[in-house]
Amino acid sequence: MKEKEIHRVRKPTAEEYKQLKQYFMSIGHDEETAEHTTQNYWFAVFECYISDSPAYVGKMIMAVYGMPEFYEVFIEEEGKLKQISQDTGMRFVYTTMKKIKYSDLTPEQKKHYDNCPYVETCEFCNLVIP
Repeated sequence: MKEKEIHRVRKPTAEEYKQLKQYFMSIGHDEETAEHTTQNYWFAVFECYISDSPAYVGKMIMAVYGMPEFYEVFIEEEGKLKQISQDTGMRFVYTTMKKIKYSDLTPEQKKHYDNCPYVETCEFCNLVIP
């Protein structure tokens, strides 16, 4: 895949808007509210997102609702959108680049550290003090 294709960001297709609407309805919005949300807020599709660690490769959709602080990230799993929760603890470690004791990790972070296939090169895992 060409560099330009890998980093392509675009608007959702009609099918992706349909998936977003279905997602909003699945979490309790009525059809009118779901339609309003998909048509009146900002969505960006990262065609082939590639993370560093933990590894994820695939389509990612970012939604921004009004203010930049109000956002969600979705990935596609088995043809359906799945909302991804932000791991603020891991983000703190990444952004501060401070060493952290294993005993101070959250359960999610411990799960990542214990199962990371890239523990030798993973930026996060290299900040953990066993």
